[in-house]
Amino acid sequence: MIDIKKIKAWYRLTEQKSIGNIMAHKIISDLGDPVDYIGIKSDLWKNIDYLSYETKKLLQEDLEPPLWDKIVHYITNSPEFKFISFFDDDYPDQLRSIYQPPLFLTALGDVSLMRNIDDIPATPPCNGGHIISIVGTRKATQYGRYLTEKIVNSLVTSNFIICSGMALGIDSVAHRKTLDSGGFTIAVLACGLDTIYPPQNRELYHRIKEKGLIISEILPCLPFEKFHFPQRNRIVAGLSKGVCVIEGSLQSGAMITAKFALEQGKEVYALPGDIIRPEAQGPNSLISKGAKIILTPDDIVMDYNVEYSVNKPVKKIELTEEESKIFEIIRNYSPDIHIDQLVVETGLPIGEISALLFVMEMKDAIRQTENCRYAAY
Repeated sequence: MIDIKKIKAWYRLTEQKSIGNIMAHKIISDLGDPVDYIGIKSDLWKNIDYLSYETKKLLQEDLEPPLWDKIVHYITNSPEFKFISFFDDDYPDQLRSIYQPPLFLTALGDVSLMRNIDDIPATPPCNGGHIISIVGTRKATQYGRYLTEKIVNSLVTSNFIICSGMALGIDSVAHRKTLDSGGFTIAVLACGLDTIYPPQNRELYHRIKEKGLIISEILPCLPFEKFHFPQRNRIVAGLSKGVCVIEGSLQSGAMITAKFALEQGKEVYALPGDIIRPEAQGPNSLISKGAKIILTPDDIVMDYNVEYSVNKPVKKIELTEEESKIFEIIRNYSPDIHIDQLVVETGLPIGEISALLFVMEMKDAIRQTENCRYAAY
């Protein structure tokens, strides 16, 4: 059951103009849960000498913060709504150690997905696995979309949870492909949970709410500002074991997320791109500065020494007779087969083989490993 009094106390603390995130954390470190001293007269404030008398007096008054009626109406009419304070058991441990951790999170969906554990179970669970964040430009290229889907498929097969910001472009591709592949995904919003932004992602929003997790550090019904977007990115980075940057300019939000990840000591992966394209400047720059380069869709999985799940959900793949013959040849070679050997085995021209392999990759029947070598899924 949602504790409205508790939410009000935390909201009063965060909306006070003279108190920022750092000061608020100092207060809760000294005094504990705000419900015990905000909105009521309390002797606890006598121990605080770093706030003015006026501020302490104001916080002890039982006042309604801005838009409180609307917030209460949303919360009381949203039975799936969850409020997670810094002191709650469901608050993710990996966020506690980042710079300026959120004081609280609001959530819709399965909050257990935020438990970032080191041991990946044999089957995809609702209570977690490694979290990898995938971020990139809103103006994604066909190349970026295609490789995002391939990388996501590899990660989901090995029970990784995919985190992103539900923006248009790469973020949306990552969330959608995860759900289509039977995986679990976390969307971190820069606005309250009552707002679907961008509105084009309405269907995706509801899919994630039902089969994944949506979180925000902004209470519902509150207006959101431009600074909320880069602020949100520290959470995207903080939740994950590593951040994968697909595409983005040097000044993009994806690069801000990568910067947060580096500051937090997280692994950063980057997909190389065409040097004349602006959306490749960010990832290429990260690679030049030491980020791990992604050369195959399986590189992140291999970096964690994770084997593909033997309990991967069965996906029916429709292959033509010719594709089926090639698939059987590839499957009989371990661990993979070079395209030149396929030419020998099938007697088909290399151009025709290449075209068939591309279609089979699109169907997720096979994957390219390295140096024109192919393996069956």
